[in-house]
Amino acid sequence: MYKQEPYLSEYIDVRAGVYFKPFYNVLADCGVRKLKSSLTDMRETYSENIYADFTQYLAEQLQEICMRTLIVEMHICKSAGKLKGENNREEYEYYCNKIVGEMVNIKKMFEKYPVLHQCVEKRITYSINFYKEILEHFSKHRATICDQLCRANCFLKIVSIESKHSDVHRGGRHVVKVRLDDGSEILYKPHSMENEKQFGELLHWMSQGLKIAQLDYKFLSYEDHSWCSIVEYKSCKTEDEIKKYYKRIGVQLFLAYFLGTHDLHCENIIASGEYPVLIDLETIVNVQPSKKRVTADEEVNYQLAHSVLYTGLLPIYTWNKDKCGIDNSGISGGTGNYYPFKVPTVSKAETSDMHIVYDYPKATQKQNLVILQDRFPAPVKYEEKLLEGFSLAYQYVLWHKEEFKKKIEKFSFLKSRMLVADTQRYSMILSSSYHPSLLMDENERETFFISMLKGRNESEDRIAKDEMNCLSHGDIPYYEYHLNDKKLYSGMGDELGEYFEEAPINSLLKKIDDLNEADMKKQQRYIQTALELMPSSREKYENGTYYVSENPISLCNKETKNKYNRQIEQLIERVIEEAVWNQERTEVNWCQTKLSTEKQMTWNIGAMGMYLYSGLAGMLLLFHELKQFSYSEKVEEIYYTLQKMLFRYSDKGMESINNLQSDATGAYDGESSIVYAYLILYEKSKDIRYLKYAEQHVQIVEKLIDRDKRYDMLSGNAGAAYVLLKLYKHTGNSQYLYIAEQAIEILQKNSEKQQKGIGWRIVDDLPPMSGMAHGNAGILMPVIELWKETRKKKYKEMAEEIWQYEESLYDVNIQNWLDVRCDSSDEEQIGAVAWCHGAGGILISRIYCNALVDDEMWKKRFEKDISRAYEKLKRYWKRDSWSLCHGICGNLWILNQIDEFMDININECIKLLPQEILNPGFMNGYGGIIYYCLMDTINKYES
Repeated sequence: MYKQEPYLSEYIDVRAGVYFKPFYNVLADCGVRKLKSSLTDMRETYSENIYADFTQYLAEQLQEICMRTLIVEMHICKSAGKLKGENNREEYEYYCNKIVGEMVNIKKMFEKYPVLHQCVEKRITYSINFYKEILEHFSKHRATICDQLCRANCFLKIVSIESKHSDVHRGGRHVVKVRLDDGSEILYKPHSMENEKQFGELLHWMSQGLKIAQLDYKFLSYEDHSWCSIVEYKSCKTEDEIKKYYKRIGVQLFLAYFLGTHDLHCENIIASGEYPVLIDLETIVNVQPSKKRVTADEEVNYQLAHSVLYTGLLPIYTWNKDKCGIDNSGISGGTGNYYPFKVPTVSKAETSDMHIVYDYPKATQKQNLVILQDRFPAPVKYEEKLLEGFSLAYQYVLWHKEEFKKKIEKFSFLKSRMLVADTQRYSMILSSSYHPSLLMDENERETFFISMLKGRNESEDRIAKDEMNCLSHGDIPYYEYHLNDKKLYSGMGDELGEYFEEAPINSLLKKIDDLNEADMKKQQRYIQTALELMPSSREKYENGTYYVSENPISLCNKETKNKYNRQIEQLIERVIEEAVWNQERTEVNWCQTKLSTEKQMTWNIGAMGMYLYSGLAGMLLLFHELKQFSYSEKVEEIYYTLQKMLFRYSDKGMESINNLQSDATGAYDGESSIVYAYLILYEKSKDIRYLKYAEQHVQIVEKLIDRDKRYDMLSGNAGAAYVLLKLYKHTGNSQYLYIAEQAIEILQKNSEKQQKGIGWRIVDDLPPMSGMAHGNAGILMPVIELWKETRKKKYKEMAEEIWQYEESLYDVNIQNWLDVRCDSSDEEQIGAVAWCHGAGGILISRIYCNALVDDEMWKKRFEKDISRAYEKLKRYWKRDSWSLCHGICGNLWILNQIDEFMDININECIKLLPQEILNPGFMNGYGGIIYYCLMDTINKYES
């Protein structure tokens, strides 16, 4: 236990950033005394100023442990009337100086919270041992440090040890900055830097071959620690230097991709002028544990986990509740936005009302941003240079595979960190474990850890136990493996059993054989997508709308036509070659960019789902057409695999609705889309199995009708009713008509009365929409059809209300229906012009409905709407996107439904937006572009 002695006052003075300073001064005084007594043989290696550093360091370490308990005890004292003062600040000062600053009260608190006492003792011991370790290693290597890192400057001792706020591992160790008495500064790292050494040698070999110089920085690496020079963060002086920077980082990105290096976020790279420098390569090689990839989805996820996207260098945004993005990447991260997770922080600091709240932390700018004239230019501007560096490095290895293998074999003795779980999660668990309610009884804290760490399977039991042990000692769990060994080890060197199917070095050597031009192109597309979907790259991904002249017919020159045809052929080749198969080759899938635009651009990337809009049902339609258009064994294999997958999905859905992708019922992005796809394929192929499965799958849809909360054509009951009515036409089975009526009845009950008519709120903070996908145009279609089929007055009345609301959104100034998602000033007063929103979808809706009615009033209405929508669409069919949903192909397909519309020879080449590069989806990707072009070619041939 601590003794009350006079302070070593020249050292004991906790500085800013720490609350309850008198409390920590008492504990720090004890810690400094113990540290001094342990350093008696090394007095010549350090200045006594380090005791002040140690005091601050220890106080900051202990604050993480003691903060909550000190606050709770202060509130208890306040409630008991024990705090003196005129206001809450004076009460706080009284508590600090007269209660927790007194040894007798500290002892009482530790008696009340024995687990807190244990945690404090451990942290003091760890901190003393850590400082002693630094000084011992410095004493041993002082001459070498002087010669290799300090340019032979004459120095005698350490004058300062500056701690960074970083996670502690392996007994409270972490990176610190050491200042010497000659003014120079170096870093002490409590681990070897052999990874950096081998990476540097590999990069040097590549730099010589490519004639692209990289920056070497000096360090001394030993078995369990290292000394490292500090890389200077500095700006570029010219545009040319920035271009060289991105070319260099492209080379490094290739090596990181090949090795599987992860965690290269904004804190682990420094922009030193025109040189990018990776400064922390603990996770130099990433190899996933042995898991058989049974499904194609799992194979997609595996490939993504081993792609350039997972290095941490490329910008990938995560989003908080306010839809504000945070980029933590090495290239562009740490630019001041708020993180999407909450952390504990102090409210009403240094008052007796002080308490803990949880808030989103703000990212601070790091040293990773390459600067030109005090400005960070958008990385997308240098996309070409980054891709050039990446491609040159990739091709260099393709040309020198055997030599590269010999270089990689030298990695066999290295260790690599394994991120078993998210470090942020560990930090939050550890922080929460210091709640006073868990610090009275060790069993309570252990039970808390068990509840937080549950979910590990039996094979990971040793890991779970080690996690418990580390956290109970105040450490963030740390794991590593030797590249020539299949076992996993704890940070303290304990063996945790075999973790890999083969030694990671063997996996790495095999990967060399798998490198090829096709993979290089795939990784290039990942890079392109990541850079061009940054919020600062709006001009790249926004889908503009453009005026088309009075005469839409343009003569297409032969060169453009040939290029257009070659593009279609290339897209067909791509969708075939980029198919991802499971190991048994019984499933196929594709990697797909998934985009959502609300307040900000958000995207992720993963395997396709099952539905028509952007999933495997749409791919089955595409490959059916490809099979008709041109024979290919690969096309046939994909087509029949997709067919079996959809049939299997329907069979599983019949067993239990828990086997379904979702409970959405829509015609394009819901379970009815599976039925819709079957019906289209039945119409095209006359294969009776498709009709059989359509009737089977509609039984699944029937079970979901009552759950609908989406309502629209795309993913709700309007789409279900639309498809049910199509099935009714094919079979004449009145049961399907009855289910369609049920679906519309649910819509009726959930409609919202507007100033004119009714609508359905699809997005919480938006009024009901117009248009096909989410608005009244799509909902009107099955209602009109039910009126025709049943002659029930209620459907006529409902149709009237639906039409009235959409009509109220027509704006004569823009000659289009308002898009409620946008400000009135958006799109230069053009309005939305696509299948999903605006004139395009409304046109196809009115054509459909007009063919169903014989009522004169309704015909006049529909014909007027057709005329208005057609006039808008034929002047503004041109978009940046070529997709079916919201692009040129969709708009031209709609215009071709009008007999008077003359065919267009498109005098330009196909362009994919960034969000479409890795998206073969039917409605929102290049799969639908291929489908439209195939159908267009077939139609022209037949006519």
